[in-house]
Amino acid sequence: MHETGANIGFIVSQKGLQAGAEKYTNNTNIVGMTYLELQARYFPVWWERFFCRQIGDLADELVDFVSGHSARCDELVAKLSPERAEHFESTRRCFGSFALLMTHLNIGRFTNLTEWPGRDSLLLRPPESLDQYKRDVLNRFWSHFEWQRVSTFRELMVMIKEILLEAQQMFREIFGGDIDDAWERETAKMP
Repeated sequence: MHETGANIGFIVSQKGLQAGAEKYTNNTNIVGMTYLELQARYFPVWWERFFCRQIGDLADELVDFVSGHSARCDELVAKLSPERAEHFESTRRCFGSFALLMTHLNIGRFTNLTEWPGRDSLLLRPPESLDQYKRDVLNRFWSHFEWQRVSTFRELMVMIKEILLEAQQMFREIFGGDIDDAWERETAKMP
């Protein structure tokens, strides 16, 4: 601790400190804890600064496809063949509400969550447990995804990212790229 200039140190072990080690750390800035205690201590920070931002950033890339408020998207859909337009609509039905709500995980980038009135929403607040989050948020609205296959929050983050990337790929295949790319190609064809 003295060599690094750290203001706090952790000794992390599977079962906690033995009595002698605990006695030694009593009057120091060294904290002994189990790995689960360490996770519990820093989970809210990880949730807000890593999990939510990773998911929110990726979901933001889908907004033009799924929001229903993109004039460019609407015009491009109108020019699709009936089969491709139906493929677009079925893809939007499958992924749209999920992607839009996942964009809300990014709200911490734009406002101080401790002062934001919606900070206690089920979507944003750090969940008490993975089972609670799957039950109250994910299965409640998007039971067509296989949430039961994840057993940790890190696995959940990976799965959500995979779903969002799959949606992004499907939308890009329909339009040959992002909405802006497709729009530029389309307007370049105009005289």
